[in-house]
Amino acid sequence: MLSNGFGQARAAAAGVVLALIAGVAGLAASPVLAQSASLTNVATVAAPDGIADPDPDNNTDSATVTISSAADYSFCTAPGGSATSNAVYSIVNGVAIARYEPGAAADAAVPELALPTVGGNVNALMIDPVRDRMLFHATTGSMIWAYDAANGGWYQALPAGLPSSDFPRAGMAPDGVGYLIASGGSPVVYRLTADASGFGYSAQSIGNLQYDFAPTDTGSGDVAFDADGFGWIAAGQDLYRIDFSTPGSPQATRQTRPLLNGQPSTIQWAGVAFADDGRLFVANNSSPSQYYAFDPGTGVLTALAPTGANGSRDLASCAFPAIAEAELSVVKALAEVNGQPYVDGAAVAPGDVLSYAITIGNAGGAAGTLFAGDVAETVPANTAYVAAGNDFTCAGTACTNTSALNVPANGSAVLRFVVQIDDPVPAGVSSIANAVTFPNDDIDCAAIGNDCDELTPLGPSTSVEKTSNPGSGAAVGAGQTIDYTLTVTVANAATTEAITLTDTLGTGLTLSGALPAGCTSAGQVVTCVLAAGATVGVHTFDYAATVDADATGSVGNVVVATTPPGGDPDPECTTCTTEHPLTPATTVTKSSNPASGATVTPGQAIDYTLAVTVANAATTEAITLTDTLGAGLTLDGALPAGCTAAGQVVTCVLAAGATVGVHTFDYAATVDSDATGSVGNAVVATTPPGGDPD
Repeated sequence: MLSNGFGQARAAAAGVVLALIAGVAGLAASPVLAQSASLTNVATVAAPDGIADPDPDNNTDSATVTISSAADYSFCTAPGGSATSNAVYSIVNGVAIARYEPGAAADAAVPELALPTVGGNVNALMIDPVRDRMLFHATTGSMIWAYDAANGGWYQALPAGLPSSDFPRAGMAPDGVGYLIASGGSPVVYRLTADASGFGYSAQSIGNLQYDFAPTDTGSGDVAFDADGFGWIAAGQDLYRIDFSTPGSPQATRQTRPLLNGQPSTIQWAGVAFADDGRLFVANNSSPSQYYAFDPGTGVLTALAPTGANGSRDLASCAFPAIAEAELSVVKALAEVNGQPYVDGAAVAPGDVLSYAITIGNAGGAAGTLFAGDVAETVPANTAYVAAGNDFTCAGTACTNTSALNVPANGSAVLRFVVQIDDPVPAGVSSIANAVTFPNDDIDCAAIGNDCDELTPLGPSTSVEKTSNPGSGAAVGAGQTIDYTLTVTVANAATTEAITLTDTLGTGLTLSGALPAGCTSAGQVVTCVLAAGATVGVHTFDYAATVDADATGSVGNVVVATTPPGGDPDPECTTCTTEHPLTPATTVTKSSNPASGATVTPGQAIDYTLAVTVANAATTEAITLTDTLGAGLTLDGALPAGCTAAGQVVTCVLAAGATVGVHTFDYAATVDSDATGSVGNAVVATTPPGGDPD
């Protein structure tokens, strides 16, 4: 009986050990790679009271088994549960895991998570928040590895089922569903879901990711999820937002282009992960490798701590902050005219430079980006593009914003569009119309609160012309009447101010007849006023003046057109001066000594004087005086300059340009000895036909 008793005790001890071994083995549904430790179970029996034990050395036996001894590591709270924020984890080939606490000077290796037995490239680091597991993808075997202490540490969570490919972009949503995205411009997307029981996962292709705008780089990047389950993917220089809940292939919608030191970042991101404070932590895999924090509210990147010595291939965290979307709006206004602030409603004029301000507001909680080409303008009719100060580049009349524009959350940013009004503008044009559009539907101009159009009144364009009859430049004579017409041409719009025409008559003119309505005179000054509100068209004032008898040289007048300062521009005077040269008035007289009618005797000398009196203006043509001496007279002595003789004919010429005044020719003749009766002569004065009057 004793022997049997000892046998039962030994069997009981062995049963405990077997049960322990079976229980430990049952934890691992998949192969595990974790730290190991020994566990020894000791069984002891004692002889009942009153029974002598013949072999007390065999009352104790033990069994030792080796079991997994994985660190009980939590990814969704700090180890030990003392910290209140989730850390950002990084992975590099090897496999080495590093942990970064936001605000720390550097990350730190997590030795208990090391897995040196996996070769090839590792990527697609994820944390399952529902099951508090870390997962990654390894190109060797194209499998998913996971860490769960309850399953012995690292194990093959999906040993098969994925193509032999690298997945540079991956992340897990708050519901514990993961998404793996391959490389390329239209990469395949796999949904990763946990098995209903056990520790394994399964993957299913859900189509190919479609970008609304091609990334600047399609090879690197990563995905992080917000509290609403939207994926934020870094691809090239930009961040995209993915709604994985929509049917069909997932769509990546470009959101923003992070700014680093005020300029769009050109870093190709290897990993992204959210922190509890709402910032998106990113890291690169090139030298120097470091962490950056992207603030969704400002769109700005801030350089943080360096990564470990081996850089970073991917990031993951258990933080899922609520990330608001950008809510963009637009208000367009004419901001400046010729560099000065524009007064709303004021009219502009031909030649003015118009600078429009397109203010993009953002009422959302995340920064928004309008990328180059997202904002469109059209050069308005009757204007021309101005390059200086312009945020738009044009091809013909079609213009788009030249550079990306980041609009911070609850803030605004401004684009400038600059044009110059043609000069002149066709008479029928009364305004300058301009509109901004958004070809990629970033902003709906029809939505309440958005203002995309600007209609600016074009002020009146006025010109003044003065004409006369006879026309300016035509010669006039004393006593002649000149008819004047002042013409005001109004274009583009009715006048808003009166136009005053001041016409000053020159010396030698005297107003003649009644003045038209709107005109008054004071001495030589005629003032005509075209009242405000003059319609588009031609407006005239007619009046006359007479050339004075004593006028000399020429007669003329000058009109000056003005408007009050600060309103309509002063009219442009196309022809505001008239000038009329005076026609010279000439008379010729002949005198003699002795005077005509006096008795003379043979041999007596008679002195003759031809006098040409020039009035009003200098002569423009020569005046020829022909004096024919009668019978009984013989020329005596020398002839004056300008005179010649041929027989009894004396010809004297007063050259053109003879000034106003009296011009004389003196010569003499002697009465012949055989003269009888009387002696005399006659002078004839002529000018070339068609010029000065005879």
